[in-house]
Amino acid sequence: MAIRELLEDAGFGVKEALELLHEKKPYIRIRKILELHLEMYITQSVDKINKLFRAYGFKDICKSAEGKCRSTILITSAKKLVKRRHEIVHDGDYMKNGKLKSFNQDQITKQVGCMDKLVYACDEILFP
Repeated sequence: MAIRELLEDAGFGVKEALELLHEKKPYIRIRKILELHLEMYITQSVDKINKLFRAYGFKDICKSAEGKCRSTILITSAKKLVKRRHEIVHDGDYMKNGKLKSFNQDQITKQVGCMDKLVYACDEILFP
């Protein structure tokens, strides 16, 4: 089911599937559709990362990576870091009253370290 969702998200539906019946090399077209989609696919949230890797047979890769690190805070920390990044990019890091949001360097440093551990553990799962 996950690969079907990925194809649908890429714009590959029933119409495209029926058109492939008449092509000599349908897999090349499917690959091109997926390549174009994945080039633009934003994987900045844990949920999107898990959804993407479900298509390749990995169930909840982020939770598996967190468990591999024997940690319970990596995913939460990554979500906070992504939220902060979103606020900076979309709101210019300003509060509604026009003042800059406060910045805790120690907290951000810890969150970046957690993100690094999470990504490294995912890599170890993907490429043992």
